[in-house]
Formats: sequence, C-alpha cells, structure tokens
Amino acid sequence: KGAANPKGYNPQADYESGHIPGAISIPLHLFDVSQENGIYPWTRPEDGNLLPPEKLKKVIESYGIKHDDTVVVYCGNKSYIGGAYRIAWALLYAGVKDVRYLNGDLAAWVENGGILETKFNHPRPVADFGVPVPAHPEYLATTKQVESMINDKNAVIADDRSWTEFSAKDKTGCYYEFFCVPGHVPNAVWVHDM
Repeated sequence: KGAANPKGYNPQADYESGHIPGAISIPLHLFDVSQENGIYPWTRPEDGNLLPPEKLKKVIESYGIKHDDTVVVYCGNKSYIGGAYRIAWALLYAGVKDVRYLNGDLAAWVENGGILETKFNHPRPVADFGVPVPAHPEYLATTKQVESMINDKNAVIADDRSWTEFSAKDKTGCYYEFFCVPGHVPNAVWVHDM
C-alpha cells in the first residue's frame, strides 16, 4: 500500500519464470487508463478504467491480435487471476470473436503434461484490428446503467469482492485505498464463493 511501482516490481515476472510455448505476456495495466507515475496506487476515478476505444485498439494491434483471431488467455502461478479475466473481457468488448480461458490456468497445463518455456516471445504487431472498437459495447456497463438496474427484477448485479469489502460498514478489510468503499451497490448479490 502507498507505493508507486514498488522497488523491484516486475509485471512480467510470472511470465519470465515459465509460460506456454509461444505465449506472449500482456500486463493488465496496458489495457487500463494509466497514470503518470506508474501503475500503483490508483488515485483518480479514471485510473484502472479500460482505455478509450481508439487507444485500446492500438494496444491490441501492438500485440498482434485481430478481431478474427482465436485468443487463449490464462493466468500464471503467481499472477492476479482477475487480471487475466479482465484481459479476456477487454478483448471480447473490443471485438475478438473467439476468446477462450484456459480452465485451471498454467497449473492445469503443467499437471496435464504441458511443457513450459522461459524465452520472451515478442508480439508481431498488426496494421489493423479489422473492425471498429468496441464491437461489443454492451459488454461494458456504465455507472448510470447500473443505477438503472438496481430495482430491475430482471437484472443481477454481481459483486465479486471479498466478504469484508462487500459487507463492511467501514474501510476495514479493504484491499485498495482509493477504491475502498464500504458496503455494496443496493440489491447486489455477493458471488465471491459461488
């Protein structure tokens, strides 16, 4: 807490320790609105939000991904699994037609006899993603849209934070200083252990 890119922080350390042959590393923060001093701590409401469409398109293109590619996303053994899910979601939102998530992540790959490599695979940028971004704007909810769903009996607002964050009356148990808001959106359902 309180450290902007702690000394020795390496967002690709897990990738460098071993990955599926041919895999490229996409650090989560590259898809997010960045701040001038690095990744952490987030200090503004826009920090951590998905990049605007044109910037997101450029980042995806820089990683060699086109809308009609098949992309398999997974999390390493020491990485934040939510970050991998967020990458998959961002790619779907942008318009990648076939995004898959490796069930069981890297650990399952190894347990099933998959080999690892440690060489760094450089992405081959593409000139054009192939479709306007976002191709699926419906995959992103705005605050205003969520507010309109609070009393909609056909909508489910799922909260995946820890129980202490979801149920807290104060900031005890919060993991993020800036985003720490005690309680939850009205009528939200806690889904962390489901």
